[in-house]
Amino acid sequence: MASRVLLATCSLAERWLPNEEPANGHYPLGLGYLHSVLEEVGHEVQTLFLNNVPHEECLRRLVHEITTLNPQVLGISIISDSRVSSFHVIEYVHAEYPDIKIVLGGVHVSTMYEQIVTRFPYCTVALGEAEVTLCELVRAFEGNCDISAVKGVAFFQNGQVIKTEERELVEDLDTLPFPKHAAFFDNQRTEAQVLTSRGCPFACTFCVLDSLSRRKVRFRSAQRVVDEIEYILREFPQVTLIQILDDQFFANNKRVIEICNEIVRRNIRCEFSCAGRMKPITREMIVALERAGFSVVHLGLESGSSTVLKKSKKGITPDDAIEAMKLFADSSIRVNILLIVGLPGESLATILESAQLIQRLQKIKYHTYSHRIQTIFVYPGTELYEMCNKAGALNDEIWLTGMDVPFFMLEHNDQELRVMKEVLLTYISPVRLITPGGLAVQKHLLPEIISASFDPRINMRPMVNMVMHAAKELIKEGIINFSMTQDWAAKMQAEGHVFLSTLTREMGTEGRFRLDFTKVPAESVVEYFVEFAYLNALHELTDQITARVAEIIERCVEHRDDPENLLKNLGFDEWTNDSANRIRLRL
Repeated sequence: MASRVLLATCSLAERWLPNEEPANGHYPLGLGYLHSVLEEVGHEVQTLFLNNVPHEECLRRLVHEITTLNPQVLGISIISDSRVSSFHVIEYVHAEYPDIKIVLGGVHVSTMYEQIVTRFPYCTVALGEAEVTLCELVRAFEGNCDISAVKGVAFFQNGQVIKTEERELVEDLDTLPFPKHAAFFDNQRTEAQVLTSRGCPFACTFCVLDSLSRRKVRFRSAQRVVDEIEYILREFPQVTLIQILDDQFFANNKRVIEICNEIVRRNIRCEFSCAGRMKPITREMIVALERAGFSVVHLGLESGSSTVLKKSKKGITPDDAIEAMKLFADSSIRVNILLIVGLPGESLATILESAQLIQRLQKIKYHTYSHRIQTIFVYPGTELYEMCNKAGALNDEIWLTGMDVPFFMLEHNDQELRVMKEVLLTYISPVRLITPGGLAVQKHLLPEIISASFDPRINMRPMVNMVMHAAKELIKEGIINFSMTQDWAAKMQAEGHVFLSTLTREMGTEGRFRLDFTKVPAESVVEYFVEFAYLNALHELTDQITARVAEIIERCVEHRDDPENLLKNLGFDEWTNDSANRIRLRL
């Protein structure tokens, strides 16, 4: 017998909605797996991904789908940041469609199941990984059977919470069908997501995964992972980036290499990104990632303070971060270092430790920060929440209110956390270069910042504009002698374009350089010249340009001597405004 099942996620809290990318935000692969598993056993399934829409729109679309599909079962996946909207939906659906069986799942309800089924006694909670559990529940609903025989569920009966026998984790992930990617795709989406493993062996104090995955990591085979990658690229040819969303992709470097080698063997052409820990990382793995097309790696550091790292049970040290960055230094892979402000033990002193470490890492391989440093939140099921609970700062009742997920404020108030974040950004964000404090503490990083600004993958065009402005000032003043032979000048005038193919120093000519040209727009010659100089560390030229950039910024910012709105004309206003909005919540 087949049932009609509607799966859904509901609106995030309002503070997150402006930050979600409508086309390429992360989608819930867990719901995608549930969709595919239910379809595989014959059920009719529809999935609604409504994280990114306002609550009213979320409810309207869900009700429309209910009237269209007429489902027997509604499954809602809930995280703490979507619980308020989800609770409204649950109450509405139960009141208007009382015959629909409502099943709740996801991180929030798996940790707070007692509270949930007590508040919503007409709902059933599927705990943890729910592929097998949900199939058995639907079958039980069809036969009007006692669900107490189903492992891994919780429900309210006879005035008490019933939790059945714990469900085993899915050991062989290759037995699962591919998640229903099509449920989350439209013509605008160009990014897809893949899970190659489940679980994490660590137990960071701010993370809830330990209570769900039981510190047990299970891996899909390289063959099966790349099969899914090929499937995505075949079904959705507009995809240009595939994100690996494993909790700990680098847990087994050998397996990562196997996946990369399989991608190369099949001649797959796509860009990839992933996240991982600072260790274990080997040079062999980085080479494999680069060959396979990985362009971005996100590394979770969280803090540059040994004290904070130890209290957070990260299992890494600042030296691990330095070694990791050295391994990535010569690769084309862009590295993002993830930070959190306000962890236990945080102070202005530890913030400065973080700032100093990040600047060391930026010297090794420059990476940018805009405004995306996260302040620490407290989620149920984490050690931080237990700390707050025992201290009387938080209690379980807040999860039934409309209150946003709270910050960790046992040690600091909101204003102090904001100050810490501002101090850290002043030291490490290139956006802060155009502030007096930022220029003072980042001036020594200008060569690295300028070199990185020529990377088209990084949103630093205003800095390129500033460098070109400085170079042209120096050329105009005769400090840099930029000239070409008469033959090449005539060639430029005749053809309208040139290209910098080589730049070589002529020995014995006091730092002069010879440029050979072929084809590019003539107006870009100076930019190509300067870019080449920075990328090849030609310090005779770059030191002068860098010093002039610093002078111009000082002139415009410290002395407020910007009568012609130079910073605005070079695009710095747009840069800072854009950076303030480039926050992505990982779900």
